[in-house]
Amino acid sequence: MASSPLCETVVIRYRVSKVIVRLEDELPARFLMSLKSKPGSSSNGKLEFLGGRHEAGENALDALIRELSEEDRSGCLAEAVCVARPEACEMLLDDALHFVFQLTIASEMFEKLNHDPSESLGFRLVEEKDLVVGELFTRKTNGILAALELRDG
Repeated sequence: MASSPLCETVVIRYRVSKVIVRLEDELPARFLMSLKSKPGSSSNGKLEFLGGRHEAGENALDALIRELSEEDRSGCLAEAVCVARPEACEMLLDDALHFVFQLTIASEMFEKLNHDPSESLGFRLVEEKDLVVGELFTRKTNGILAALELRDG
């Protein structure tokens, strides 16, 4: 009889920091997302949470702040993260360790945001009821949504 291993080796090729941004005092609840710009890719034009890959030596929070500074020219989102210093939950998706932060911002801040066209096709607000795994979102965003459903369910 063959024995089964107690542990499976997981190789983490890269790390990613993402943030789930909720607009304060919005009913129904709305969340800020980025419209992905990746011509020629199946993810082009799909929604994703803001953030991205870590650079060498970065911790999760510093990577998130840098990514937000790149994605939002106004600096509002990066500054909000610096002030709030949110904690991250960790999840393994494929071969990437994701650090997922949560942040609440004032609704008025949305109007001040200025996306960088080299980073995305713009920002969009998505109602909470629409934050379910599906065709609107990138594969990685669907992975985060599925993992969060399992944690909450």
